[in-house]
Amino acid sequence: MKFLRLKMLSLMSVLAFLTACDPQGPQSADDYDIVITNVSPDADFENKMTFGMPWKVIHVGDTTESELTEMDLVILNTVKEEMLAKNWEFIEENDSRKPDVVALCYSVTTTTIYTWWNWWGGYPGWGWGPGWGYPWYPYPIQGVSAYQKGTITVELADNVPTQLPATLSEDDSVAIPILWEGLTNGFTTNDKDEQRRAEKNIRQMFEQSPYLNK
Repeated sequence: MKFLRLKMLSLMSVLAFLTACDPQGPQSADDYDIVITNVSPDADFENKMTFGMPWKVIHVGDTTESELTEMDLVILNTVKEEMLAKNWEFIEENDSRKPDVVALCYSVTTTTIYTWWNWWGGYPGWGWGPGWGYPWYPYPIQGVSAYQKGTITVELADNVPTQLPATLSEDDSVAIPILWEGLTNGFTTNDKDEQRRAEKNIRQMFEQSPYLNK
């Protein structure tokens, strides 16, 4: 079975374009910072009140990271804090309840047209087992995306177990809609200053997305 990630229009080329648009040139690293958010035209957040969040940042590209880094913790903690600040209820992975959406975090460590396979070790089987934690189904997801090095991506994926077929096989495809996406780039060293900027920019993602307020 294939889990297909229904991505919205890619924002990576927009990030690259805007980075080069300041005629006066950058005065500090913060001047390079760009935050872009996009929401699916089909997204309806009115009846979605809860969220889950795998405590993991996926590093896309050439990396040997296996443990959470300081930057990972900044990303995860900031996303969780912002969702709570917007009055979403957090559902723990060992909770039997199914979250309405799941927050997914990525850090791009290479510049490439990237064919990815099985980032999550099987797409999260949110809510289809004892607790919603990932992975539950041992099936991979696959796709091709263009990424710019140093990009942090946050996504809110719809939790749609009702769309799963009654029986699953390797030939089945199940669509997992991405309702909202935020991107920011310019993070290559992950030092303390970049951690500060990452936190600031992730908070900006949510600030410019008032439709996520509960």
